[in-house]
Amino acid sequence: MLVLAIALIVLKVYLVQMAGPEPAGPIAQTPMTTEVVVDTVIPFTPEEINTPGPVQSAYMGGMQRVLDEELGTPGAVKVLGVHANPAPGPVMLIEDLRAQVGRRGKCTLVYWLSAEESSKQPLLPPTSAAKLEAAVREAAKRQTGPEVPKVLKEVASGSVQAAEKPTIAVTVSTSFRCEARHELNVDIRAAGRALARKHDKMITGELQQFAERIISGFSSVRLADRCNDPTQDETMQLCIAPESLWVDYVTVQAASGSKDSLQSIVCQAGCALGSALSAKTAELIATVNSHLSGFELDKEMVSEISCAPSLTEGEECERCS
Repeated sequence: MLVLAIALIVLKVYLVQMAGPEPAGPIAQTPMTTEVVVDTVIPFTPEEINTPGPVQSAYMGGMQRVLDEELGTPGAVKVLGVHANPAPGPVMLIEDLRAQVGRRGKCTLVYWLSAEESSKQPLLPPTSAAKLEAAVREAAKRQTGPEVPKVLKEVASGSVQAAEKPTIAVTVSTSFRCEARHELNVDIRAAGRALARKHDKMITGELQQFAERIISGFSSVRLADRCNDPTQDETMQLCIAPESLWVDYVTVQAASGSKDSLQSIVCQAGCALGSALSAKTAELIATVNSHLSGFELDKEMVSEISCAPSLTEGEECERCS
């Protein structure tokens, strides 16, 4: 009996080492964000757009002007920033009638927005992307000082295009936290974390594919890079804590309509995903119990799973029916 007790102690220590630490807590969810993605050709390098200064201010001011005109309420939606990503392919050289303007290249401008006022307001400008060119030109006219580059002055005069043949797409990103309360003891939790570590690619892959099937209306669904507190050294995508377990998903969808309609779609998706995960969990417990003899896992050990999306600050979904 003494040898058996020692063996059990060694086994438990080994299991705890395999399992690693428990999550210290959840990572903060990112609020719902809206991005305007513009594919175009610009007369500046991405670095000039991405660096605070007159060029960045002109492009942010241009998009702000478009939004203000479209919504009819200045500041109803605010431009928080812009980032330029070079498109793959060669950079073109062009010349105007007077001199070489400089490097013009295909680029993707990503603007991120924040809705400040009525949730009934449309979040986005219409697809009339041509308005951006004139709006950036007007914003360029307001840039002054010795740091204003020659090309930006030429944009302001209209001799150089700020955004050639732009196309606009708007997306809304949000995250879902799918969480359940549980009554799992320390050994079962350790075994769960050990399995998650050993088979992380398989488990996370299954979790992602499951969500993709249930909320297929989103253009992108992926498991979040981590679900645990970022102060912990170890990154976890499946978090099993003493009283709860959870995973986070990040989704992207094409945006249309008002903030209210978008949030309604997101909330409905959260209800559908939570219901499907709860049913799958009950099915797994039943499958495990069918292979056990003289012992049975209580299906009440894990509660119903709820998937709460991150909305704009101060707002939350109604209770799922």
